[in-house]
Amino acid sequence: MISQFLSLERNFRSVEEKGLKEKHLPLQIGWNLSVETIDAFFECHETPGYKFDIDSKGNVFIIEMEKDEHSATTLRLLDYFRAPNGGNTDNPPIDALINSTHYRPHGAGRQLAPDVAVFPSLSFIPKPPTPLSPTPLPPHRRLRYGRRVHPRPPPRHLDIPPVNTSGRPHARIICEIAVSQGYANLVEKCKLWMSQEYVRHVLGIKIYKVQGTRNAKGQFNRCMIAMLWSRQAISPMQIAVVGQPGLFMEEWNFGTIDYYNGLATTCTRRGLLDYQIRIPVQDVFWNPPIVGGVPYTAGYVIIVPGGDDGENGGDNGGDSGVGGAGGAGGGGEDSGVGGAGEVGGGGRNSGVGGAGGAGEVGGDDENGENGDDGITAPNSPNFTIDLFQIQQKVLQNQVN
Repeated sequence: MISQFLSLERNFRSVEEKGLKEKHLPLQIGWNLSVETIDAFFECHETPGYKFDIDSKGNVFIIEMEKDEHSATTLRLLDYFRAPNGGNTDNPPIDALINSTHYRPHGAGRQLAPDVAVFPSLSFIPKPPTPLSPTPLPPHRRLRYGRRVHPRPPPRHLDIPPVNTSGRPHARIICEIAVSQGYANLVEKCKLWMSQEYVRHVLGIKIYKVQGTRNAKGQFNRCMIAMLWSRQAISPMQIAVVGQPGLFMEEWNFGTIDYYNGLATTCTRRGLLDYQIRIPVQDVFWNPPIVGGVPYTAGYVIIVPGGDDGENGGDNGGDSGVGGAGGAGGGGEDSGVGGAGEVGGGGRNSGVGGAGGAGEVGGDDENGENGDDGITAPNSPNFTIDLFQIQQKVLQNQVN
């Protein structure tokens, strides 16, 4: 293990010292490594600015250098997935995290971290008990340079229900953003995540290279493709995935230039229905009972934390529950944010109070791109992702 560790460490240090160009990606820095070796490496090293992939054979690759457009897209997605929390940041019913380490599906305990992972609150679906280890943990091991590798409990990649590496219930929605990675690699990664039954949706976003031409706003043109993978067809445009029964996929060309025909797209302002992705909020709380060691889904109905709808919703909200909707507010004047509705009563034990209803969509700002869209209300049944806003986040953070 020590020789493998040092080889991986030496290769990564070489990358840091010599620098890495996007054209060299993906770059392999480790070959046929054990789970223990890979875990020890990431425990001993900070790796900001790089995204890694470890395949089922233990090969380690650098697949992405996290540029500003990647980071800006990630942060915008967090906003969309946190919107139903209605501003509750202390004990929200929905958690959305960056780079939450999970077990790679069918990866024998190897790890994989998506760009964004969306979870149910631990107050609503708590961590399952940690299984007792059949053997005691090994003693500390000391490697070169004075580093100490702490003993790790056995991986929990076979747990039912599944968990991430910290032991919290597995994310139900996964987002992957590819800038350096190719389209085919992104598709394969989305398929891989969907092979985990508890993942209900995967959103993939491919951002292509900057082109030499500019749009009417003076920004360099860029092709962008979004794809949504789901367990059921949630829109008429989703098609069944060939060879994978029960999976459906829809794709959007939302850059300034269509990738397939080279023409300008019609994704030119926010609020266009053809460029909005809607994902049911309730799917974050998918948690069927376990019968005979497997999820039992016959007749299963998702339970969403919440109170009754009505003028003063939220009085009956339970632990970390989302209260019912309050009255609708008026439209925002310039920012595009609707005014807040009447706030519902608070739920028990830090439960989320009833969310005010969505205000009317306010007017665009001067450029029609910077204000919030006012369409993802705290009490909405869907996460609504506006692809024009994602497009603008990319264009505003690229080199122009």
